Amino acid sequence: MMRSLFSGVSGLRVHQSRMDVIGNNIANVNTIGFKSSRMTFSDAMSQRIAAASGDNPETGRAGVNPMQIGLGANIGGIDNIMTQGAAQRTDRALDAAIQGNGFFVVSDVDGTYFTRAGNIDWNGNRFSIGGMQLMGWNAVPDPTRPGSYIVQQGTVEPLVTPASAHFMDPSATTLINAIGNLNINDLVDGHIIRPVEFFDSIGNRFTADVRFTFHPPDEEGSLTDNTTSTWTFNFLPMGDGDEPSDVTMIFPEGDRDRGMLVGLQIGVPEDILPGVAPGNSAMIDFSPANGRIHGIRVGDAPPTEDIARLEFALFFTVPALEPPSVIGEEGVVDEPPAFNSGFIRFNVDGLRQQMGQNTSFQALFADGNRPGTLEDISIGGDGIIMGRYSNGEMRPLGQIPLAQFLNPAGLERVGNNLWIPSANSGTFDGVGATGELMAGTLEMSNVELSGEFTDMITTQRGFQANSRVITTGDELLQELVNLKR
Repeated sequence: MMRSLFSGVSGLRVHQSRMDVIGNNIANVNTIGFKSSRMTFSDAMSQRIAAASGDNPETGRAGVNPMQIGLGANIGGIDNIMTQGAAQRTDRALDAAIQGNGFFVVSDVDGTYFTRAGNIDWNGNRFSIGGMQLMGWNAVPDPTRPGSYIVQQGTVEPLVTPASAHFMDPSATTLINAIGNLNINDLVDGHIIRPVEFFDSIGNRFTADVRFTFHPPDEEGSLTDNTTSTWTFNFLPMGDGDEPSDVTMIFPEGDRDRGMLVGLQIGVPEDILPGVAPGNSAMIDFSPANGRIHGIRVGDAPPTEDIARLEFALFFTVPALEPPSVIGEEGVVDEPPAFNSGFIRFNVDGLRQQMGQNTSFQALFADGNRPGTLEDISIGGDGIIMGRYSNGEMRPLGQIPLAQFLNPAGLERVGNNLWIPSANSGTFDGVGATGELMAGTLEMSNVELSGEFTDMITTQRGFQANSRVITTGDELLQELVNLKR
């Protein structure tokens, strides 16, 4: 008789524990990134009254099953439900919801933790979540392109924005991509003239006019043979002359009223065709089969096929920014140094000569910029943090990687939306991997209220039933006591 009382007590305990789990789930229904829990029951040990026996041919008796009396219920397990929560749109640039598996990596002096909450903060220096440092990959200078930055994957470290990243130094243009079409029906006096913009090393923007002059296939001097069309490429010379010149006019900030003369050299890159002397123009040959570039020739060099890159150097001094003359030794006035813009690689592989499209030549900046200050930041779907500067340029500041675990449900909760690895979750490799983020949103709790209320009802009924077991057992004991009367 006493066994039923203790079975009822165990039932009350496990149902109370289940109610605690349900209550915690409901309490966190609006906690961002929260993962609900589920409690399951298991029966406790059973007391054997009689063992089982098999068939006995000698006595002709059949086998009997074992007789056991259960001793109540235990907690079978409390599982973490790691399903994806719904996305809540916030339109806050620093909010990010993880799509799929993965965790943000955060840390403090006590260690490394993991979270699904993407309410990222930035104080101008460090990125954080809930006061914990957000870990990731910081941007570093690109060794192949001065002035540019790249993100290199490696061991995670606190994501920081150093003071140097708040200001973007000016850089000279080193690469221009030319795209579009040259249509001979758009020739004006035998030429097509279009502007090209570039920056010098102190951030001044200049405009120069490039000129394409068409040579029919049967004209002497075509690049390869009489079946191809050749265009002469050069910068518009000073004055109205048609001949290319070593001097051209450039315009600061595109102001046509403030032109300045500069020296000019055009050549083929040394790494492609070394030893070719630069000239004041280049000849570009287009294939009649597809209208794409077939080769380039500079000066007296032989035709060079399958090359679509040119280099030109502009030599000039910026009058408005000249430093004052200085007094050198023995009172001699030194002239301010002339400024050399350096070589600009001009990629014309994107040019075509096709009759079915109007002239659409464009020269796109590949690099070069004026100075600027950091104005805003945003997070991309790949986790890359981009800085937007006052000069209109964008620069990567870092990237947010995600920690992956073989068994995310095996992680251990430590409060404040944080998790730590356990013996059954797997370990973090210290590097992480790229994942998919949804910027401007937060992951909501995955608590399903309808299911929680249903579980609450069944838990309440189970608790009531176990209470009845105890009261009924008490009444039976009372009857036993009453036998003495």
